[in-house]
Amino acid sequence: MNEVLALLFLGFAVFIWPYLLFRRMRSVRDTVNQRTAAASKDRSYSAPFVDETHHADGSVTARSFDFDEDLSNADKRAAELPDINQTLQGKR
Repeated sequence: MNEVLALLFLGFAVFIWPYLLFRRMRSVRDTVNQRTAAASKDRSYSAPFVDETHHADGSVTARSFDFDEDLSNADKRAAELPDINQTLQGKR
């Protein structure tokens, strides 16, 4: 009786767990692909602006820039990620 239970448990561990892990990895991959596809569609927005500097002699120098929404959200995305220094030191 004990051998049968041990074989059932061993069979479950050997055949079912790898299948469940494979399904989990596949779902994570699909989720990441969907998020990156959605993010690449949203990158078409651009808001250019001009930085002007007025000098005392009346001359004006200007530099044009393009607004990058991904860079403006960098601080928010960085706050969502775990601190890499704490992770490497084993404090997380």
